[in-house]
Amino acid sequence: MRVKFSHLCAWIVAAFCMTTAVANAYVYHYTTIDLPGATDTWVLGINNKGQVVGKSENASGFSAFVYQGGSFTSFTRPGAKATDASGINDHGVIAGTWKDASYHSHGYIFDGTSFTDINRPGADYTNVTAINNWNQVVGSSDTGFSSSGFLYSGGSFTDIKQPSAESTQPAGINSSGTIVGEYWLGGANGFIDKSGVLTTINRPGAGATTFNGINTYGAIVGQSDYDTGFLYLSGLYLPINFPGSNFTDPTGINDAGTIVGTYGDDKENYHGFIATLVDTPEPASLPVFFASTLMLGLFGLRRQKR
Repeated sequence: MRVKFSHLCAWIVAAFCMTTAVANAYVYHYTTIDLPGATDTWVLGINNKGQVVGKSENASGFSAFVYQGGSFTSFTRPGAKATDASGINDHGVIAGTWKDASYHSHGYIFDGTSFTDINRPGADYTNVTAINNWNQVVGSSDTGFSSSGFLYSGGSFTDIKQPSAESTQPAGINSSGTIVGEYWLGGANGFIDKSGVLTTINRPGAGATTFNGINTYGAIVGQSDYDTGFLYLSGLYLPINFPGSNFTDPTGINDAGTIVGTYGDDKENYHGFIATLVDTPEPASLPVFFASTLMLGLFGLRRQKR
């Protein structure tokens, strides 16, 4: 069936108006997540079951944790000097990074029973930052002379790199395989990688933009100028900032719109947080909002290609 261009325009205008209305109605409730006994807590990822992962520091060093329903489960990779958990998929598989006695970093996948190390051949350091429901993993590796990003899938590594950049650091991947992150070229620049095509997106007026996580609908969380958090949807930037904090760094978002991250206080301590959506026009607003903004973005890209 052919759709008249006038009808398509009318649909897009309606979607844009709906998107703006929903965006203006966003209210998030912020909750601190601190591991008991830890001096600092960082929250780094969340899945669609509400399971949260991160790392904490105490007198014994750094360890990873899973948080759900008010309870923490801490773990470390056997033999590691430090362990973090940076991503968890809907199957409960965790991805992260551990450091050996020489403090060289190695990636891992943990299925709840056993650890599988991820080390990029020829690299001195391998850091893993996210995992999707297909157990595809993203991260970065360093040879001491250069740093580049990678996608690890089915036992194979694929480069993710902005050609002119000094370094590229993928930070998030959704189950469609869309990757987000940052690269360094005269400053931090945000990017989206779809099917190997890397597109730069920087927040207007910001000196630095980092993208940290992406959900199924293409909603992205990140930070600008290393202190201000945001939710990005097809050109719209919505503020995500923990009240009274010195900085806020959103690191993950699930399909319910729940956002996790880390904030700093005036004593230079780090705390994890969960931001839950508590006020929308109707229960179905969030998926509709994500879908409508995604369609707007796709329409814009299609128009640019013509």
